[in-house]
Amino acid sequence: GVMGVAGAAATTAVSVLFADFFTGVFHWSVDNYGSRKTPVFGAVIDAFQVHHEAPWTLTYRPLATNAFAINLSVIPLLVVATAVGPLAHVMGEGGTPVGGGMWELGVVVFANLQWASQEFHKWTHMKRIHPAIRTLQDCGVVLPRTMHQRHHRSPFGDNYCIVTGTLNPLLDTTHFFRRLEKLVYTCTGNEPKCWQLSEDMKQGVLRGDFSAIADAEENLILPAEQDRSSNS
Repeated sequence: GVMGVAGAAATTAVSVLFADFFTGVFHWSVDNYGSRKTPVFGAVIDAFQVHHEAPWTLTYRPLATNAFAINLSVIPLLVVATAVGPLAHVMGEGGTPVGGGMWELGVVVFANLQWASQEFHKWTHMKRIHPAIRTLQDCGVVLPRTMHQRHHRSPFGDNYCIVTGTLNPLLDTTHFFRRLEKLVYTCTGNEPKCWQLSEDMKQGVLRGDFSAIADAEENLILPAEQDRSSNS
């Protein structure tokens, strides 16, 4: 009925936003902490950090290669979600579940957007893409090209979300990641990579001025880099 459709739409919307937020936190963490020697996540960390040096190389990866690692990490999530699923249902009269599979819908949308985000990310680095994809980017249904280009300015400290990018303005204007960095530094003494690239950012955050960000040390993606992209 109408309530079922409304519930499904609301569940999907919340799951999309959470997926966007999760990619932002994950992207921020691997961009700024660890190295290729980090246990378990070393390869992923190295790939994200090297990507800043040669962003166009991402466009050479086919879908299977681009999404493989993410798909492997999603499998345990789906197993856990399947096991927890029955516990997530609200029981109605007579012991029948109420909710029409909203838990399962939310998990499936979230899980699929994790691997899909790798393609959305890749599209922002491609010089020429299908007009339909360009329209989706312009409408904010998938990560907009210009938004992600802003991330590729040193010290790479903003626009981390890569599903739709919807949450990027909110997270950046509230200095969410700067506050996280200050918390991590206070608790562990570890400095994020973006602080190492911008002393002004580091000093600003440490004195509580979260809006203090150094002038970009690099321009938006250079035309020469875009020309080296496949599909160009």
